[in-house]
Amino acid sequence: MAILKYYNSQVHDLYKYNRVASTTQTAAPIGYNPDCQAYGIADFSGCRARNRHFCTLAGSAYGLEFDRENVNFWNCCTYGGVLVSPKHMIVCQHFRGPRPDPNDNTGGIVLLGKSGLRHTVKVVGVTLSIGGDQTLLEFDQPVPEGEFYIYNKIADAAYIPRGTPIWVQDSNGKIYKRLFKQARFVDGKFIGWNSDPSLDGVNDGAYATTGDPAVFVGDSGSPAFVVNDKGETLLLGLMFGGSSFPQETIDNINEKLAPHGYSVSYDKMTAIPQDLNQDGVVDGEDLAIFMASWGVNPEIGDFNGDGKVDAADMAELLAQWGSYDLSPNAVFNTTTVDPIDPNNTKGRA
Repeated sequence: MAILKYYNSQVHDLYKYNRVASTTQTAAPIGYNPDCQAYGIADFSGCRARNRHFCTLAGSAYGLEFDRENVNFWNCCTYGGVLVSPKHMIVCQHFRGPRPDPNDNTGGIVLLGKSGLRHTVKVVGVTLSIGGDQTLLEFDQPVPEGEFYIYNKIADAAYIPRGTPIWVQDSNGKIYKRLFKQARFVDGKFIGWNSDPSLDGVNDGAYATTGDPAVFVGDSGSPAFVVNDKGETLLLGLMFGGSSFPQETIDNINEKLAPHGYSVSYDKMTAIPQDLNQDGVVDGEDLAIFMASWGVNPEIGDFNGDGKVDAADMAELLAQWGSYDLSPNAVFNTTTVDPIDPNNTKGRA
């Protein structure tokens, strides 16, 4: 439960529900809310669609008067998850639990397709500690093609411009926005990232001193995304467990996905489109990738967006030939671990 100061169901709710949820009645997602603030910006169709029902701590909370009938104070007490392939999902390990048995605490994982149809998956494999506080689930078969977004592009946190919106889905289906602040390194090794609240009168949180959304029990595994210049939704992490994807985690995931013909990779948001391999220089390697797409794959090399890869696109590539500054607006390097919580959590999620 991410408690917002100005919760508005029309603006914050990702889903439409089959009924109004109450403390005694569960509501199930049956479609997407086109008035949600992230609708048409970030694609959440590859996330676990959790029912909305009452499950929270009693009493007052974070400076706002606790309201038992207000879903702003609820969580569903069910772990979230994101598809990294048509057959694999990343979930928060401490929320799901360190259970290797596929039949233990994995039943009823529902995805809500773009069409509004619900799809329940069956878990047949579990890989614990795939990276940090993350578990990889494997399904018995791929989800239907085109119905669900696959988050096979992971945002490289070292190349996210400061102030980039982070779109988070909390445990009861609310969407709120934060702003990326900086990647964090210790002795040159990436250890995480942190963010700031978006104090815009829509996404202000319950904490009076900082404006952060109040997060406590039941929200771990909430998907967090950023969106690149191509409009692609990139997985940033699971707040507030499994929040980071260092290279080691990428490698571990790919080891499990490779036998199925899938993979995940980093995306550097500050890379220019013509730098196809995102190494900070437009050169012969990029030209080779471009030529392999000539007349075949408009998803790679169609720089002018006309639906084809041709001489006009080559002209744009050649115009960018050479090196450029790939560095983001802000990256924080340190040789000491910052004692401040890297993801602004308050309490245990």
